[in-house]
Amino acid sequence: MLTGISLSSTALSPIIPTSPEQLDDAKLVNNEVKTLFTKGSAEQLYKQASDNVLKLNERLVEARKDAMQLAKAPHSSPLDARAQDLSEKIVASQLHAHVVTASLQGLEALASGQGPQEKSMANSLFSQSSTELQSVVAEVAELHAAPPASPGSTAISETDDFFQKLLDMIKFIREDYLAVYEELIAKYSAFFKDFNESIMSKLGGWITGVNEGKDVRISLELRDELDRLVQKYSSIPEGVLFTGQTQEEALRWAQAFGMSPESVRPDGNGGFVIMIDVSPLVAMRDTFPPFLPFITWDSAKFQAWQTGFNSQESEMKNQLQVFTTKYGNANSYYENFNKILSSQLSQYAEMLKAYCSGI
Repeated sequence: MLTGISLSSTALSPIIPTSPEQLDDAKLVNNEVKTLFTKGSAEQLYKQASDNVLKLNERLVEARKDAMQLAKAPHSSPLDARAQDLSEKIVASQLHAHVVTASLQGLEALASGQGPQEKSMANSLFSQSSTELQSVVAEVAELHAAPPASPGSTAISETDDFFQKLLDMIKFIREDYLAVYEELIAKYSAFFKDFNESIMSKLGGWITGVNEGKDVRISLELRDELDRLVQKYSSIPEGVLFTGQTQEEALRWAQAFGMSPESVRPDGNGGFVIMIDVSPLVAMRDTFPPFLPFITWDSAKFQAWQTGFNSQESEMKNQLQVFTTKYGNANSYYENFNKILSSQLSQYAEMLKAYCSGI
């Protein structure tokens, strides 16, 4: 029997596991599916695949809404909880993306058992949808400067070719595009969470009033903790946002992220990485002298420091919000792709239904 799928005579009903690591597309489809390709079951299989794509889009929409809320959140609001919500929505979409891939792999296997009439109907419909899908992929390829041979650049002539090409296009738009932004959000959110837990949550304990409230004493444990974060996120792998095969690829993605070329550096293994910008942390740290247990400032000096500190924190919040906006845009391309795909699969299911009822 198929691993992770409940079989009936009319449908494939995916059982979604609790983490992406538990999913293996290859285990979700095998040759046993071919036995289901009868005139009575084919319609249901295509309809089920269409429904799976729609369910994936529901999860993508939820994630995109969370991303937009995070991007528009005022700087005074805590972003940790919002970032966690977005992370959970992204994982949910990743889980269901595996289910969609498994459904399409099943249809690819089933297509080899089609009769001439069904194949003719499929070729007519899929030649139209492939053009629409390829246009979405071409837009994405242009956005991230993919090579001309990227999926979507060649015509599809047979049903079997359609499914293989479709899986290639999905891999490109999902793994080579959207997943890059998902990883970007995950890495920067983890960095920002670490900053909040290590610095912001402890700030009150490091700052005390002295001299009857006229002056402020700051424990330079604050400086030490800032320095620890600078060292941690200036190193590989903790500070890596993206790993590229070449410098050109890493520079291209740095530009797409809205980051400086200086964020790209060799990884020591022949590749190139994009690193988190820790300059706000460096600026915070360097306002304090080293090798002292504490520092005492008058209220004017303290207020000037506090203004600068808050400005650097806002810069990091800004960066997170820029990244979430870019993720939301990437997500919308995948949504559009899925809308076209679901519509075409549903149309083909209706064609099969009409064909079967006429026999």
